[in-house]
Amino acid sequence: MWLNLVECWFSVLSRHRLERGAFSGTENLENAIRDYITETNAHPKPFIWTKSADAILASVGRFCTQNSNSDHQRRNAAITRSETLRNHPRRE
Repeated sequence: MWLNLVECWFSVLSRHRLERGAFSGTENLENAIRDYITETNAHPKPFIWTKSADAILASVGRFCTQNSNSDHQRRNAAITRSETLRNHPRRE
């Protein structure tokens, strides 16, 4: 779960500080990032989960079910099997 928060933090950093910035070098970029960290640490705002763990897990389950039963996946599996048979005929 903490990885999601790290991704969120980098997303906010990108949108608020880096997206429209023009940096003449890595030193200027590093200073902009450090300034952002200093500002956000001075006035922290916690990330608040808007869904319960059960709701998130149910959503992930639906996503996995939809993708594992897709026609696209079945078609690709059929193509892969036919290519395998064509490239490696049975020896009798």
